[in-house]
Amino acid sequence: YQRRVHGPDGTPMKEPMHPILAIKKVRYVGDHVAMVVAETVEQAKNAAEAVVVDYDVLPALVSVADAAKKASGVTLHDEAPDNQCYKWALGDKAAVDAVFATAAHVTKLDLVNNRLVPNPIEPRVAIG
Repeated sequence: YQRRVHGPDGTPMKEPMHPILAIKKVRYVGDHVAMVVAETVEQAKNAAEAVVVDYDVLPALVSVADAAKKASGVTLHDEAPDNQCYKWALGDKAAVDAVFATAAHVTKLDLVNNRLVPNPIEPRVAIG
């Protein structure tokens, strides 16, 4: 399987690893850091209680806008130092810029895309 996603300049998408357990850096609350394998529930509980993790506090990024700012100084993945895996572009940028430059009014707004994934569970069929 080969990735075919490229930026407008032909640069291939930067895709960091997604290991089962965090390696060297924990990137978010809930990132898995340890795993216990045991033969009994009691052994598993005892082993889980013995896990000790020493965290160094890293600077936080809590918005996409902050992550995109080069001045943030925070890199989430070494493979993507600008915190962007690729840049997507369609159309003729020069033509679009020219139209906006001559527009009587331009509205700018920030859209927040919450991390929601709707998954309806109702059936999508009918019995006739």
